Amino acid sequence: MTDERWQKLIETMEDDHRIESRATENLEGRPGTIERLIIKTPVGRFRLSRTTEPKRLAEKALYSKRGSSTVRVQTIYDETEQIHVFTVENFSPATQEWVRLDPAHFTL
Repeated sequence: MTDERWQKLIETMEDDHRIESRATENLEGRPGTIERLIIKTPVGRFRLSRTTEPKRLAEKALYSKRGSSTVRVQTIYDETEQIHVFTVENFSPATQEWVRLDPAHFTL
């Protein structure tokens, strides 16, 4: 999902007064952010998430040949290219948890 489509979706939800909460968090242990919207619809509550992170180019293992040495993994990211992942989750009142919806079940 592009930045423009994401902003248009947020504006549409704000105009309809469907947004319950909106939050942006940093990803743990790697660069990038995740933006979450919790919206109310007649069908139920949904959580829309958009993760933005730099494209991962390579992972390099750094180690020593000495006994009992530790291995460190260095990840190399692209500074210009970003990856965006969009997910939709539905709140299940029975289990009190968010359940990720499979895009294959959507029909147009």
